Amino acid sequence: MRKLILSLIILLSISLTAHAQSSPNSSSVTQNGNNQTATVNQSGGNQSSTVVQTGGKANTITIKQVNDVGSYPGPDASQTSNALQNGSNNMAVVQQHRIGTIIGYPSADLKQIGNGNRLSQKETSEGYDSEKATQIGNNNKGSQDFEHNYGNNFTLFQKGNKNNAKQMQSDGTAIAAQIKQVGNANTATESYSGNNINSFNSNPYKLGIGIVQMGNNNMAHQTINSTITPFSNSYDHAVVYANGNGNTASQNLTGKESSVRIKQYGNNNTSTQTVNGDNNAASIIQKENGNTATLRQTSNGNMADFTQNGNNNTIHARQTMGGNNATLSQMGNTNSISLHQDPGAWSKVIQNGNGNISNVTQQMGSNTP
Repeated sequence: MRKLILSLIILLSISLTAHAQSSPNSSSVTQNGNNQTATVNQSGGNQSSTVVQTGGKANTITIKQVNDVGSYPGPDASQTSNALQNGSNNMAVVQQHRIGTIIGYPSADLKQIGNGNRLSQKETSEGYDSEKATQIGNNNKGSQDFEHNYGNNFTLFQKGNKNNAKQMQSDGTAIAAQIKQVGNANTATESYSGNNINSFNSNPYKLGIGIVQMGNNNMAHQTINSTITPFSNSYDHAVVYANGNGNTASQNLTGKESSVRIKQYGNNNTSTQTVNGDNNAASIIQKENGNTATLRQTSNGNMADFTQNGNNNTIHARQTMGGNNATLSQMGNTNSISLHQDPGAWSKVIQNGNGNISNVTQQMGSNTP
């Protein structure tokens, strides 16, 4: 009899443990009006939260999820957050965290419709994350901050004017991250450190690490620090794509065997690239008139490839520390090129049109026209 009771107790304990691990932490909140606050805190495994706020302003959503139970590929590893705000001057914050070596497939989808809204996403620990944020309106601010991630896909989309988007990634590997902005006078900033191996895709909407801006007078800036030796045949690719007039793009790259690229279509655009490290590649493509491209490369074995199609365009390029290559091409009239290489350099300059000027300075190198 005692053995039978003991066996029943053990079976009941196992059943309760299994139920606790597989039962979801799920919440759903709906609010309608002004000055509403929704706060969701979830811990354990298998987490899901949905918060909807409509028809108001000055509302706040805060979702915090901490997974300290589940392990990949078990059912308790997931984290899902969904937030929707419709109105003005709202705030949405989502934080997802996994403790130790727990690996899962967390996802977050934030959407704000209106003006003057703020959103923030923060993701830490390893996992194959899928994070998405959307803001429709003017004067909105969105930020995404990620640490210790692997194989993740982050997107931040803004449609409207005078919006601000920021993505930050530290200690990441195999990252795909994109900011897309449609409108005028928008600002986009990306900052990454780690080994970002996703390569550039010829489709400008499917980038590795990239900013896409459609409109006028927009600003884009990228800072890339490649701290880990890249995988075989893999490079850190950072791309800025802009279509419109009066846009500004800048890229700062530090690392090895990485590449940066800027594409601008329109008039009076400006591109600046600063590259430090060995065997890096820099590329700028500008089409239309009155554009300016500037490059500074330091260290060995770097490559530069610039193309400008149109009139009254300017290229300033400087390569130092030896063994660098530059190919500079201008198609149009009244264009100018200034290239300085020191030392051990190779360059190719092509100008097709009337009234063009080319100044090339080399020390201990050779020029191939």
